[in-house]
Amino acid sequence: AVRNSSLMLFSSVVHRIVGDHPTKGGGAVTTSLHDLQSRIPKGLTYALEALGEAVERTAGGFAVHPALFPLLLLFSMLCPDAPHVVHDKSSLHVAPQLISVLKRCSGLRNLMVRAASASALVSVVPVADLERMAASLSLGVLASTDQNAV
Repeated sequence: AVRNSSLMLFSSVVHRIVGDHPTKGGGAVTTSLHDLQSRIPKGLTYALEALGEAVERTAGGFAVHPALFPLLLLFSMLCPDAPHVVHDKSSLHVAPQLISVLKRCSGLRNLMVRAASASALVSVVPVADLERMAASLSLGVLASTDQNAV
């Protein structure tokens, strides 16, 4: 009962922060990582740390950490940053750290975790970097002998 009520609370918070997801009948999601960072910088840092901890705990065993899917859902509901925001060096940006954690998450054993992390990765990679990111991921797939490593 505690887990269900916690997930209900989390989903209402995500709805307030990000908005309706287009698949749920809402308008297009226009909240980006930069928007979240400007509105709630400590909250975004906390979510990034919690995601890193959940990935580390999940990587060690077979069970998926309970915080992993809600955090991946939060990041997958964002839209990529606009090109003019990506090159703005005046603001501290957490996208490289988040992309690193999501890449680690994509190497976990659970297929649903890998799918959710791929969805979140597409949502946070800036449009200008998509081609470079796809090329680096495809080279990683070709070089890897372990199907879960990429």
